[in-house]
Amino acid sequence: MAAQFRKSAGRTASNSSEQQVDVSCEVPTETKRTALKYCLLLASGLACVIIIYFTMNLKLHQTVSSLKNHLRFGNVASSMCHDIVPLKENYETKKMELLKIEADIEQKILERQLKNQEIKHWAWVSNEAANREMAVGVQLFTSLIRSLERSQAELIGMIDAKQKTTKTQAKGFTQELEQEISALMRRSSSPVTVVGVGRCSSRIYGPAKRQTGHTAVMSSGLLFLLPCLILTPAATLEFRYHNNPEIEQYLLQVNASNPAITHLYSIGQSVRGQQLWVLALGLSPRRHTVGIPEFKYVANMHGNEVLGRVVLLQLIDDLVRGYRNNETWSLQLLNSTRIHILPTMNPDGFDESDTDCQYSQGRTNYNGVDLNRNFPDAFAGLRRQPQLAEQSCEAEVRAVIGWLRTESFVLSANLHGGALVASYPYDNSNGGSELVGGASVTPDDDVFVHLAKVYSYNHASMYKGDICGDSRPFLEGVTNGYQWYPLAGGMQDYNYVWAQCLELTLEISCCKFPPVQQLPALWTDNRKSLLAFIQQVHLGVKGRVFDGSGVPVQNAVVEVKGRTNMCPFRTDRHGEYYRLLLPGNYSFTVTYPGHEVLTETLNVPHGPDRYSAMKHDFMLRRITTSANPTQADPTQASLTPSCDYNLRLEAGGVVPRPTWTGLGAVLGLAAALQSLVG
Repeated sequence: MAAQFRKSAGRTASNSSEQQVDVSCEVPTETKRTALKYCLLLASGLACVIIIYFTMNLKLHQTVSSLKNHLRFGNVASSMCHDIVPLKENYETKKMELLKIEADIEQKILERQLKNQEIKHWAWVSNEAANREMAVGVQLFTSLIRSLERSQAELIGMIDAKQKTTKTQAKGFTQELEQEISALMRRSSSPVTVVGVGRCSSRIYGPAKRQTGHTAVMSSGLLFLLPCLILTPAATLEFRYHNNPEIEQYLLQVNASNPAITHLYSIGQSVRGQQLWVLALGLSPRRHTVGIPEFKYVANMHGNEVLGRVVLLQLIDDLVRGYRNNETWSLQLLNSTRIHILPTMNPDGFDESDTDCQYSQGRTNYNGVDLNRNFPDAFAGLRRQPQLAEQSCEAEVRAVIGWLRTESFVLSANLHGGALVASYPYDNSNGGSELVGGASVTPDDDVFVHLAKVYSYNHASMYKGDICGDSRPFLEGVTNGYQWYPLAGGMQDYNYVWAQCLELTLEISCCKFPPVQQLPALWTDNRKSLLAFIQQVHLGVKGRVFDGSGVPVQNAVVEVKGRTNMCPFRTDRHGEYYRLLLPGNYSFTVTYPGHEVLTETLNVPHGPDRYSAMKHDFMLRRITTSANPTQADPTQASLTPSCDYNLRLEAGGVVPRPTWTGLGAVLGLAAALQSLVG
């Protein structure tokens, strides 16, 4: 039809040009009508063709699978044409997203840089610990060889002495018998004399042979029984003043005999190179267990105050025997607590001491320094740079400071002599708000008073307060340290301020060097109070702090309302916190970078009777706003300039500690030999 129309139109145009007919637009002619008619017919026909074409084409695209994608393209094109987003709004949105991504990347870079620094620090600390362990190992092997040589020489000397004794006895018998024979021969020349000589020969040499055989049997039997002697509990501990080598041998023997509940390690050396041995007791003696508090006793800080050495050795013996005999009190303590005992902090001073009751020499260390005046002092202008003071401290003090950074101690006591009283912090003051009525009062004064009275009232006579005639009376046997006499550089203040460990100074005897015959009674006087004081480590609340991802965090601040400490109590590397508190309601506030401040009120019960403090974990929530996109690393979080926080390394784990079980067995062998020889 279209072709026909074009052909007809062509002819019409040709005829028109040939005839040059002048047709007016206003007056319709027959030719114009014909053209208009053809146009209308053509338009309607063309519309019908197009409709039919698209209808058939659409049906083909809907039914033929290979053409279905064309429909999707058409829809996308249509959507692109109609869904138009203003350019400026899209630009602003994308810009904010890019800024947020950039801030997140910068935060991750910062976190990884800080983590890298932390790893380098740990590597350095581990290397230093390895070097110290090597040095201690060399010294230990040297001591082992010397001890074995001494024991061998003493054993040989004992055998030689017995042989000489036997020979002397035999010689005496021989002389007696020879005299008897001579007398008999004078009486008679009978052959019986010869028989008598035979008998006499038997009597002369028989005993010597039996003695020699007995010595050999005893030696072989001794060697056979030595493993039993080492792997069984130590012999009854004598009530006397053991010297430093004897204490070392005793600790090695106890450690070798009880490897499941004891762990012997050294925290350093004295000025003269003597090891500062510590025996840890508990179900997991080699390393910290989450939820098990760390406790310590320290004795002989002043070399001439010696009763503490005796009672701590007796305490070790008592705990081990009680555990082996399944006694309830020992099982409960060792199952719930890790107990560290340092029998002598000043072995050099002990070597120089004499037996005067009050004014004996040996108080100071080998350099003539009073160790209880040598710690960094929070009131002496050193709060901002305690590490500078540490550099000038004595070797024994530096060893204890390093010990406090390795273990997260909760409670401690330092045993002295020369009075009968339980003294508590502070020992010093600078005349600030802590000075109340002549006493230098801590934020935890109520807890300290309670701890002091626990020891005093469980002691046989300390609570009476006026037992020692040459010292002032103490009400209920307790005193604030500063109120007794001001003391700068004391160990108990250092423990409390910088190590968040509550420590008392226990004066446990009127005489600094009591007579030996009084030792059993003095042990009996102090035994109950020593055990009751350990039990107080279960006061208050314990638990962990977790971040928004459920990971335990270090250095989260855990504060109790109304107890503003110089250095806030913080979580250790396990995310743990311990707060010794008396029963009552307390408001806790927990802060950690990048997280919302958490405040909770807890009703704290009395824990020591149950051998466990109340357990409560704090779950933090992350801050969702982007107001502060850069957050501090947990290990460097908001450290105040007055507090020198160092990473607490895992005890017996991150910092390698020498394990003395195998070596202790060998040295225990030497000790057993020596005791048997003696």
